[in-house]
Amino acid sequence: MWLAWTFLFFLAGVAGHALLCRLPMRIDFVAKSILVGAPLGLLHGVVQWMLEGLCLRMIAAVIGYGFLFELYIFFFTLVSTSVSVSLLLKLDGRGLSASEIEELYSSRSMVDGRFEKLIRVGFLTESGDAYRVTSKARLVLAAFRTIRFFFKHPREDGMEKSMEVVGRSDQL
Repeated sequence: MWLAWTFLFFLAGVAGHALLCRLPMRIDFVAKSILVGAPLGLLHGVVQWMLEGLCLRMIAAVIGYGFLFELYIFFFTLVSTSVSVSLLLKLDGRGLSASEIEELYSSRSMVDGRFEKLIRVGFLTESGDAYRVTSKARLVLAAFRTIRFFFKHPREDGMEKSMEVVGRSDQL
């Protein structure tokens, strides 16, 4: 029964994430998945504890839910950010010339798209001819730095300090 509950909570998480992704919220889809997935994971743990008590099945159920939801987030982000998947979706049902593909996937359009996305989720603000990192982005950068330090990843050139101002992509 614990396995059935695990899949039921997982499906509820996917449905909740799908609903949140359709709402006009200024947070990215990973944060939306955490807004749904974390409380459901906690509730799942409580339900399993009430049904089974603290035992191996309860622990397996909670870990199984976490694994399934993390796998879902991975595939969801892969499909939404993968250049290959994006290209295949654009080519499905119609052809594109090499020049059209180059225009869609040039370095410039890729960078412009990233900046638009960072602005849309509130990580950057546009100020005149420059972009500025927001306090929301600084929190994420602090988390990335902590993770990088924990795993002893080498620092990249220019990454030691947060970027306060980034030149516009048309100046790159």
